[in-house]
Amino acid sequence: MTIHQRAPRRARNVFLQRLPLWLAALFALALALAAVLAYLPPALLFWPAFTSVVCLVLYARDKYAAVKDRWRTPELTLHLWSLLGGWPGAALGQRLFNHKTSKRSFRVVFWCTVIANSALIAWGLGSADGRDALREVAVQIEHWLARLDALAGP
Repeated sequence: MTIHQRAPRRARNVFLQRLPLWLAALFALALALAAVLAYLPPALLFWPAFTSVVCLVLYARDKYAAVKDRWRTPELTLHLWSLLGGWPGAALGQRLFNHKTSKRSFRVVFWCTVIANSALIAWGLGSADGRDALREVAVQIEHWLARLDALAGP
């Protein structure tokens, strides 16, 4: 192959296929580090983990439904959960189940949810107003978790 020839399509796409997983791992590491350094309330680590698990389950269910020709999860639902913080689970679901990886319009919206969610977290960590908003969200999550714990009983 000469210098001016392009690499085979599959070889070029390997990096792009793995990029969401690397970004999800980097995102999780950054959130954990922010919590350890007290920039982020520890309760906020629960939310991305929860929404990621929900996204992963939705992708698994949707892939199963696609294979069995059954009712599918609406794309809007997948995108909303991704936007709410579950994009790392969505990225994992796309990779594990080879699902929603070829439809260009879906991938574009998925990347928009990643950027929007990451920008929101960056704003939350980088500004006084953002940190106050994140603290308030953390308080709400802690109350919600306490209610769930009370419902579970002893």
